Amino acid sequence: MLDDLDSEMREVLKGKSFKYIDLVTSELGDIRDADSLAVTLGVDLETVVVYPWPENKFKVVVDIYTQLLFFDFAEKKVVRTVPINYQYITLLKHKPSRKELKDIIYGMYVGKLDGVEKGVLQTVVEKLQNIIVQSSYKAYLKVENVEIGDRAQKMVDRFDMTSDQFKTLMAQMFVRSLVDNLAVAVIPYTVGQAIGGKMVGRFSNGVEYSLTMPEPDYVFDLSLRSCKTLRDEESSKTVDREVYMALLKIKLTQKDLGTVYMDRVLRAVGEAALLKGQKGHLEVAYVETLMGFFEGFARSLIKKQKNWLDLVVPSDKVASLEQDLKRVSEVMPLCR
Repeated sequence: MLDDLDSEMREVLKGKSFKYIDLVTSELGDIRDADSLAVTLGVDLETVVVYPWPENKFKVVVDIYTQLLFFDFAEKKVVRTVPINYQYITLLKHKPSRKELKDIIYGMYVGKLDGVEKGVLQTVVEKLQNIIVQSSYKAYLKVENVEIGDRAQKMVDRFDMTSDQFKTLMAQMFVRSLVDNLAVAVIPYTVGQAIGGKMVGRFSNGVEYSLTMPEPDYVFDLSLRSCKTLRDEESSKTVDREVYMALLKIKLTQKDLGTVYMDRVLRAVGEAALLKGQKGHLEVAYVETLMGFFEGFARSLIKKQKNWLDLVVPSDKVASLEQDLKRVSEVMPLCR
């Protein structure tokens, strides 16, 4: 499939012009040019969830987590990453086969699914249309550590993914919200400590690559402390309300000086309305809850988000949280 996607991506980009970059796809670029950079679409994670739905149907939720990697080809050094997350949800009258799921995933990349106007590759074009890429930045951000506490681990163990995959997912969702809303320069997250500060991967033609990553100036640490699910079965005769709560600690540190700009536990809350007796899917529910939480966090660094603030801390903590967010927001312009 990777070879097909490589061809599809070249076709989608063929003849396209962009505001701030000149993209060469039909011939080899000149790596001796000091201003030239290479770009590749890296696939971090693909998740598929299939579960029963009322009326003998099956709900299919597919998520693709990718990132555009800009790097100096001559020095094999990462310059910037732009995460792209894509979700597709559908209801089927039968449980899909492995081939059907593969076809759905491929269709999500190329934008060839019923009811879907664009896929991952078309989103790549949109991102390239507005992005400004520099050969280097004054300062870099990175999600350096992602931890899952013992109480949260009990929930993650029920998901159809490994702990490391869930850590990668959390980091990618968080970074995507920062990049989309604040246009900051971020170094890719790697589970654990990257060996020698390098990122290892494989191109679609099978050739392995090893890219050096610049040292981050500011690092975020994320810690998922606990997850709790509550269900209200009494308020309605036809619908149950399920609430998903997660406690997360977010810490931002200036690496060289050790200055801490934020170190706080916050609450993420999501909910779903389910038919009587219907089971919710916890993996999908908590991923969506965290996604909404991270988006609210990023937007709060631009403008006060009262509804989000009221959800994530008790009322007597809102003022101090706003001060923390102000300190974090002052760091963001340094990473552009």
